[in-house]
Amino acid sequence: MVLETSNINISKFLLAISSMSSLMDFDIAHHNYRVAYISYLIAREISFSNEFLHNVVIAGLLHDIGLLLFHHKEDLNLVKDAAKGYGRIHFHAELGYELLRNIPCLTKAAQIIRYHHYTFPEIIKMKAPFSSIIIHLADRLDVFLASKINFREPYYKSYRNYWKLLELSKEFLSKLKKYFSEKLVDILLNRVLIKEAFWYEYLNEDSLKESLLSILSNFER
Repeated sequence: MVLETSNINISKFLLAISSMSSLMDFDIAHHNYRVAYISYLIAREISFSNEFLHNVVIAGLLHDIGLLLFHHKEDLNLVKDAAKGYGRIHFHAELGYELLRNIPCLTKAAQIIRYHHYTFPEIIKMKAPFSSIIIHLADRLDVFLASKINFREPYYKSYRNYWKLLELSKEFLSKLKKYFSEKLVDILLNRVLIKEAFWYEYLNEDSLKESLLSILSNFER
């Protein structure tokens, strides 16, 4: 694999590819970072293997890479609107899968990405990767929180009221248990979001990026 035999820093490369979504829309500029971070924390609490955790982080970073194939912002808006009603939402996931599936070090992440907008019952029925539902849950939470947070402002303006975001998250997630499995939602609420440190990382773009670099670098050792 070229990336693995060159001097390219794979972790920084993945973060760079992930951040390319900002070329399409500022509102999703670092959505991929946040989804990767939330997904990693959920998966870590369930004590999965390092390989599983690694692929979850990669899939989180690249889960919306299919959006890069949309040529006009109007096309992107169609996907964002579809996300509200799950209309054509699977299209960009399928595009992301096609982009990555033949890259040896990304084949497992590609499979996760392909199914990242299906519900838990659908994932079980289709025998799709369990990690896809983790990405989907993290994605839904971040989309919700992004509607409540102005990420253009300095992070501390939201951080000092993080407890309000926690309460909003509890209310929002309580309605999703039948779609995402009660166990996963409880882990997210009671082991991840409950920690003040999570909100600092989540809201602070620079700190979030450093955390993801550290997480990815640990897997490369």
